[in-house]
Amino acid sequence: MRNFKNWLDGYLEYTKGSEPLPIFHKWVGISLLAAAVERKVWLVWDEPTYVNFYIVIVAPSGSRKGTALRFGRDLLSEIDVKLSSDATTRRALTSALERSVSLMDTPDGQVPHSSLTVYSEEFTVFLGYDNRQLLSYLCDWYDCRDPWEYSTEHSGCNYIRNVWVNIIGATTPTLLQDTLISSAIGGGLTSRMIFIYGGGKGKIVVFPFLEKVDLEFREALVSDLREINHLSGEMIPSQDFLELWEEWYPKQCENPPFTDPRFGGYLDRRAKHVLKISMLLSVAESNELEVKASHLKRGIKMLEEAEVDMRKALGGAGTSPISVQVESVYNLLVEQGEMTYKELFSLIHHDLDKDGLDKVLTNLVVLGKVRFERDNEKPFELRKIIPVM
Repeated sequence: MRNFKNWLDGYLEYTKGSEPLPIFHKWVGISLLAAAVERKVWLVWDEPTYVNFYIVIVAPSGSRKGTALRFGRDLLSEIDVKLSSDATTRRALTSALERSVSLMDTPDGQVPHSSLTVYSEEFTVFLGYDNRQLLSYLCDWYDCRDPWEYSTEHSGCNYIRNVWVNIIGATTPTLLQDTLISSAIGGGLTSRMIFIYGGGKGKIVVFPFLEKVDLEFREALVSDLREINHLSGEMIPSQDFLELWEEWYPKQCENPPFTDPRFGGYLDRRAKHVLKISMLLSVAESNELEVKASHLKRGIKMLEEAEVDMRKALGGAGTSPISVQVESVYNLLVEQGEMTYKELFSLIHHDLDKDGLDKVLTNLVVLGKVRFERDNEKPFELRKIIPVM
């Protein structure tokens, strides 16, 4: 018997007195559900679909994204799931995946699965810099290959059965852009990620020590999460789910949420993201292993909410040598409002010289993101630069 009508709603109630944005808690909650389910529940679609996610919370320092992750890790530590260390090497992570093997019940008897959740408050530390081999492994693992084969220097070709890797991490926009190599953007690793962007705290809690943890509430959440962890088997779509999917799927193909080429691969996987979210919303409610139209409706809404600011996570990431500066200057103008050229230069002269700023502003004007005040009688350095939003 479950303690909550919907586990995710219970988790959001549990965390509502803290400073992080609610959307951070919501997606940490989704990742916790995925971590509990592991590879033990699947939906037969175009291929067997499992509920692993690569979720990355992207926000400036001080936005309490780490606090959101710690709420979740506290609960996850109480159930029997395998977690990786926060910072690791490719070899250590592969070893952790090998050690994560356990058995699950299927109609054909017990079979092994290797399910591992990466829980990283410093996601860019986990990724490392220009770590192409790890990025390649993560791309392979996301698709839950069976078996997954890899080579080692001493033992030749090895394999791991029924791989399943789930990631929840956090970082800042600048660190993410500095860490991701261009080959990871668009059709690589980022196509498999859901970026949850936030600009700051959700609210200010003046005396956090007065916000006491409700131990009974916490134990009820843990109890339900343990029950979810014991689920195993094939999930079945209801008739109303299939009818709604038939209506929604062509529309989302024809009307993507954005046209940014850096998200081309993400858009190809968008429908599968919705499918997985719907599956987790089902297990959040019951043990029936049936995904319904109500789960699909909420799953679509959740992803659309995340997509409103998703592009801001990558900011200036790309192959242009000044893309980061272009994004940084525009964000500064949006934050500060209109400024004179002299005022803007005084804020960024440590990072850009005058020629560099002129080049950035030229790009922003061509992109239609800024305009200059039309007053030729003023000296150039006193003319206002106005962000276009």
